[in-house]
Amino acid sequence: MAACSGSEPVFRIFHDQDPGVEVLDGEISKDGRVWGTYVHGLFDADRDSAACF
Repeated sequence: MAACSGSEPVFRIFHDQDPGVEVLDGEISKDGRVWGTYVHGLFDADRDSAACF
């Protein structure tokens, strides 16, 4: 998985078969207005996108 640096991760991803596995993903700007992630398709469903905004 690619990595970023310079700000806070926006998501914590847990493995459903091993709760001890945690991956930090994406970044969020200091003012909280800009998010980014390496998870593809996260906002493909309108319903899911609307829940975030």
